[in-house]
Amino acid sequence: KFLPQFDGLPRNVKLAVLDMSFNLGYTRLSKFNITKQHITDGNYKKAGEEILNSKWASQVKSRANDSAKLFFSA
Repeated sequence: KFLPQFDGLPRNVKLAVLDMSFNLGYTRLSKFNITKQHITDGNYKKAGEEILNSKWASQVKSRANDSAKLFFSA
């Protein structure tokens, strides 16, 4: 639902999005519009940077860092 092109994404990006989805739920994940645009554009580094600048990252710290690393390694 969040990313219709999910199946075509790199494995690490899928893992990051799945982890975020599990932790945030669809309603809160759907608010990550800029992150979503970076993923759609294939700019995974920017997507990782964007999640690290979120309120969510300040709340979950290491979990956000782990997800960002997945984006960075894609």
